[in-house]
Amino acid sequence: MPCVICGAWPVHVHHCISGRYGQRKAPDSDTIPLCPDCHQGPEGIHASKRAWEERHGPDTGFLPLVKKLIEAL
Repeated sequence: MPCVICGAWPVHVHHCISGRYGQRKAPDSDTIPLCPDCHQGPEGIHASKRAWEERHGPDTGFLPLVKKLIEAL
């Protein structure tokens, strides 16, 4: 699957962090594909979760789309 933000390849598997405050990683079922820039780049979610969410909304908002596409495969 391409990056859910920009459609680029290759992607990293991003464990969703929106709404989470602890250090425990989200389960592998709560992941979305993000390209390296959207994931860890200067404007990526790990650079500034707040700024990323203001631009794209919470990362968990993409989970239903990803799960639907996986089921279709």
